[in-house]
Amino acid sequence: MGGMNDPNANAFAGNVHRVAYSASIWPVGPVTYDASVAEGTANMVHAVNTYAAQCPDSRIRVKGYSEGARAAGDALLVLDQGPYADRITGRLYGDPRNPGGIEDSFRGMSAFGITMTGTRPATATIPIEEVCNDAPGDRDGICSLPGPVTNLIGFADGVYGYMLGGSHGYDLND
Repeated sequence: MGGMNDPNANAFAGNVHRVAYSASIWPVGPVTYDASVAEGTANMVHAVNTYAAQCPDSRIRVKGYSEGARAAGDALLVLDQGPYADRITGRLYGDPRNPGGIEDSFRGMSAFGITMTGTRPATATIPIEEVCNDAPGDRDGICSLPGPVTNLIGFADGVYGYMLGGSHGYDLND
């Protein structure tokens, strides 16, 4: 799943099955972040279950980037309870629910259709790899954003890295 403004996951190249969703954050896009994530989660669960049922010997890797990582990761929680969990792995790039990410640092806050839910619970069966630029000076403020009260320099580094430093860019085709 692609990030904001990449509803068809065009950032992922090669032989992949793209799962579409609105990929927006109101007011920049037509729907709120929460609605977009819910749509993406449902679409990913449906796509994986459909593919797994049609291809019984297949291994499935679910990938998501940024807002798409949020939706794909939430879908993995649902899929972990399903019949195909032992055939699925996940790789999430720039996940806002990464421990120490923006949704963790601001958990419980909600405004304008953006709800910060905190970290995602661990899955029982599905292994999930989190890919996040979190080194000082190369900090992606989406998946690594220290709270401004506890670490003002790390917070500023994360904001700069995301907005100006290019730290939210990843090789999505590895």
